[in-house]
Amino acid sequence: MINIPMVTKKPMRASELGRDSRVERSRRVQELQEGRPASRGVPSGPGPVRNAPQPSGPAPAGRSRSTPVPPPVRRPYGHPHPPAAGAALQKGQKTSLSQMAPGLDLIEVGMGWDLGPGGQGYDLDVSAFLLDPAGKVLGDDWFVFYNQPVSPDGAVRLLETGVPGNSPADDKVIQVCLSQVNSGVSRIAFIVTINEALAHGRHFGNVADTYVRIVDGASRRELVRFRLTDHYSNVCSMVVGEVYRYKEEWRFNPVGNGTGDDLAGLCRRYGVDV
Repeated sequence: MINIPMVTKKPMRASELGRDSRVERSRRVQELQEGRPASRGVPSGPGPVRNAPQPSGPAPAGRSRSTPVPPPVRRPYGHPHPPAAGAALQKGQKTSLSQMAPGLDLIEVGMGWDLGPGGQGYDLDVSAFLLDPAGKVLGDDWFVFYNQPVSPDGAVRLLETGVPGNSPADDKVIQVCLSQVNSGVSRIAFIVTINEALAHGRHFGNVADTYVRIVDGASRRELVRFRLTDHYSNVCSMVVGEVYRYKEEWRFNPVGNGTGDDLAGLCRRYGVDV
């Protein structure tokens, strides 16, 4: 069972993005977590160390995944987003990433948004659910979010933003090593949620210009970008897109569907015991 702490998380200012604030956030996260959820017995790779921050980016040789490192931190809102450079997709326009970049392995899924006048106090998060052909997670640990930044197979990682080399212009970045994804995973869903949306009546009607883009991690070339155009007041989470297997290829599906479920509701939808 996964324990998702419903805590008040304030967006961090630029002056708060130093080492001390990251250590303090790590301490608060550890105090909120209680125990480790039971595995559902998926035969692939070690499970994550739930009460220790996970490394961002590929793990160096000889380094344990349990080595403590600063957790992902928040960057200030209102910064300029990267200019569009890849193919502009429409909702539902599925595209082969493997054909666009032969040999593609490491990708970065960058996500960003702007906040309107009614959303200046909003705190947005991203998550990735690793799903089987039935649309369910392989086990309770098989999703990545701010409190669990690495998938059990090590293939999907929530990167620290605001540092050189990690797509610093995106609000949030999730990295995927395609060759490392567990064979039981058929697709990975990428989602943007509003923290404490249900408790405080927060919704995507106060969010604008949400986008998702796929960047080739080797060449740093943006392959595709999908800009969401529908931001509704009855929506507090957005499924922005999916990366999925098709025969021998990896493809991207720009979904752009909103839901009234918060992160806990999405976990239940995808089969996580919360």
